Amino acid sequence: MENILQKFARRAKRMGGALRNAPLFALCAVVSVSVEVFAWGSILSENDATVEILGYTVRLAYAEVAMSTAFSLAALVLAASAARQKADPRPDQRRRAIGPQVLALVILCVPIYYAGNAIAYQRQLDDWQAYSGSEAEAMDRALASGDSPDGLGVDSQVRAAAALRLRQGIRPERAEFDPLATLWIALVLGCNMLAVRFGWCAKPETPAEAKARIATLRAQKAKHTREMNKRQRQADMTNVSPLRSKQHA
Repeated sequence: MENILQKFARRAKRMGGALRNAPLFALCAVVSVSVEVFAWGSILSENDATVEILGYTVRLAYAEVAMSTAFSLAALVLAASAARQKADPRPDQRRRAIGPQVLALVILCVPIYYAGNAIAYQRQLDDWQAYSGSEAEAMDRALASGDSPDGLGVDSQVRAAAALRLRQGIRPERAEFDPLATLWIALVLGCNMLAVRFGWCAKPETPAEAKARIATLRAQKAKHTREMNKRQRQADMTNVSPLRSKQHA
């Protein structure tokens, strides 16, 4: 019975070590999926295109939803991979950490684009609803047609400006790019990814691993010292040879 309890305790300890970063990753994944919900609504409302695949009609919006969500979660996985490699005691693994981090930043552009358009589209719909059927629209229609409240007529520039404003009464079918919305989503998803990158808890070294790492560092330092001393002796010999030649002459 005692052996069983000891085995269970060791397994529980290993399991706890393996899942030490699970809460952080789960919370960041919730943030990513929450942001993706905005993108889903925008994509499904904007993209009605379909394609025939093996006799089945498939909406392309579903492919965009899957792609955006996959890239958003893949950025978290790559950030976790970069953090794990950066915490690795081996120098070659630490140097490789820059690759996954750069790739995470690149693929994060896809969910940023879709989620930014979702916020922009909702804002543009609100502007359309506020303008459509309002007194401002009725006044712009009168000005665009050349009718003025005082009956004196309307200047051509005023009519052109009123006609331009009337475009707000057309329901937007697709989102127009909004830099502020895109920057806001980039800030949220970027901070979420960096939370995984810098909040990652590295696996503690075992005594044997620490001893091997220290021995490796000492061997590398000793090799570097020997090479420096060898180069210094060669430099001294090079400087002494001309001096001896002059003395013999």
